[in-house]
Amino acid sequence: MSGCHRLLLPILLLSSLLPLQAVADVVINEIMYNSPFTPDVEYIELTNMGPAAVNLGDWYLLDSDLGHPRCYLSGTLAAGGYLVIAADVAIFAVQFPGVANLNPQGFDPGGTGFGLGNGSDTVNLFNDDDLLVDTVAYQDRGAWPTAADGQGSSLELVNPALDNSVAANWLASGPVGGTPGAVNSVYAANSAPTCGNGARDIDLPTAADAVTVTVEAQDAEALAGVALWVSTGGAYATTPMLDDGLHGDGAAGDGVFGAQISAQANGTLVRYYAVATDAIGQAESWPNGAPADYRAYTVGHLPPRLVVNEIVASNVAGAVDDMGEHEDWIEIFNPGSVAVDLGGMYLTDDFGNRNKWEIPAGVTIGAGARLVFWADEQPEQGPLHADVKLSASGEEVAVCTARDFGNVRIHGFKFGPVAADVAVGYRPDFGGVAPAGLEAQPEYLTTPTPGADNGSSALYSTVCINEFHTTSLGGGVDDWVELYNRGATPVDIGGWYLSDNRTDNLKYQFPAGTVLSAGGYYSVDEETLGFGFSSAGEVVVLTAPDGTSGLDFHDFQAQTPDRSRGRFPDGAGLWGYFAGPSRGAANLAPAAADDDDAALPRPLVSAVRAVPNPFNPQTEIRFELGKAQDVGVVIFDVRGRRVRTLHEGPLAAGHVALRWDGRDDNGARLPSGVYSARVVAGGAAHRSKVLLLK
Repeated sequence: MSGCHRLLLPILLLSSLLPLQAVADVVINEIMYNSPFTPDVEYIELTNMGPAAVNLGDWYLLDSDLGHPRCYLSGTLAAGGYLVIAADVAIFAVQFPGVANLNPQGFDPGGTGFGLGNGSDTVNLFNDDDLLVDTVAYQDRGAWPTAADGQGSSLELVNPALDNSVAANWLASGPVGGTPGAVNSVYAANSAPTCGNGARDIDLPTAADAVTVTVEAQDAEALAGVALWVSTGGAYATTPMLDDGLHGDGAAGDGVFGAQISAQANGTLVRYYAVATDAIGQAESWPNGAPADYRAYTVGHLPPRLVVNEIVASNVAGAVDDMGEHEDWIEIFNPGSVAVDLGGMYLTDDFGNRNKWEIPAGVTIGAGARLVFWADEQPEQGPLHADVKLSASGEEVAVCTARDFGNVRIHGFKFGPVAADVAVGYRPDFGGVAPAGLEAQPEYLTTPTPGADNGSSALYSTVCINEFHTTSLGGGVDDWVELYNRGATPVDIGGWYLSDNRTDNLKYQFPAGTVLSAGGYYSVDEETLGFGFSSAGEVVVLTAPDGTSGLDFHDFQAQTPDRSRGRFPDGAGLWGYFAGPSRGAANLAPAAADDDDAALPRPLVSAVRAVPNPFNPQTEIRFELGKAQDVGVVIFDVRGRRVRTLHEGPLAAGHVALRWDGRDDNGARLPSGVYSARVVAGGAAHRSKVLLLK
């Protein structure tokens, strides 16, 4: 961009259009996960983007399974240098005899370590303090270059200064076998900008709603601008997206750009996408495939009433699909009085990715009917075989509307760890509408009932999480959990585990000989547990002595001081809030969660900060909400990569404090450095810098 052009830009925009600072970091730069050679020659290449050499002694690589044997690195990686880590050093040397910068240890010597998956996998780089330095989760589909999947090419990063978590920043290598130990064949000195993490502030707009759209954009050299392209029925028209703090984009110069789509009449199909352009005309869009791919909503659309009624995440000896295979499955229930065409809707196992798998055209669910989808990642086997796979350690599941109807979540839930052939579902079947003041939650069920009513299945555990409390205005010891035995016989819960983190189930173990009588209560507080529960929302997990077989699980949102949350009546599948907590006794009649919300003002998010800051080992992301609303809180690293989602969903009005323990979404401890906490709510995005120290 020339100097005269820069003078035309508003002063507030300059900081967002200047070149990015180089990141002193060791970067995963090339991956060969499915080579054309026999035997297979897998490798990973690192490069040093920093100004000085890095001692890699005791650094190590792992794939997505952190329990695999570590592949340790050695030696010093010079600034601008490359290091190749092969699966098997001897096999690699035969194919690439000229590569000298080769790590002495391989990650799969003789098949005794770990291999890289041909469909998808994660490459994780840790330093000698066991801190995650870099990570890349690749796939052989979607926006990732498919030519790297056994067709001769490797995955090559276009420029090591770019975010290597973004598929668009990778290309397939030109040379067969890639370019291990040397500059990538696709390297571009002036790389294209990045444009991603788009969002709109209203999921289902009405005719009275203007909609704010935001994206994050950056360029290693300089951005020329970001534009929002919008169609309301005709050709696309463009409007500038600005990073000036005045267009729902948060703080000026923070890399978040915003623009507004005006209110439209009911029934209007609004399609939109964003494009970031750099100083030499290179462009990147969000979504990546725009304009063929786009985001959209239909003004005034009301989604059909559908329910994710039951799932099995580990099908070992249960129902078989039409291919005779035991596969995970998801049951959708239509409690309505008319059939629903599911074609174009989506199933997902990730609330953050609502267009994970599109249900094929022609799939219909009748009125009052149940339809089972096989979550086997084998869509080629038929229209009821979804390209998703459920995790027995717990995750998320949802059914979402079609793209043109907003791609919003119709229904879904989070679930915790679950044993083989145990279902998670509603008992009785959930009709989509709970009694006033209550919310239906799924249970662990002993006998899966695919395609049938869940009422015949017994509860997997008679002992359940019955009530808990997270915060009070008076402070002190105010975090506690109450268990209840809804069965007819005593239960020995000695050896069972209680946790607030489904990736770390073994946080508190009940003492041996702890017996809960029939109809009895047993409670523990934060002093006994050794941990507390976040009032901003997290989970309560109850597991068997093996630490992996889930017995009960509750995912909760922000809590109001001096109110507890629990089942009503005791042991039932309906949850509510209680103005009078009843620890050790029967739960009282539920009250509204936030009776005074309507009287509160509706300002944007304010006072976002981290306390303490700098921090080690944990901090709280604090801010104020003027009204109960949907909020997203995400942690980004210095390279703009999303590393941790702290919250996504509704939060109550008032003060919010979300705890962050310095770990990523996989539970791995992050390296020290500067991070950014981004809070999106009420049509605005706000950021605060956070410094993690060793």
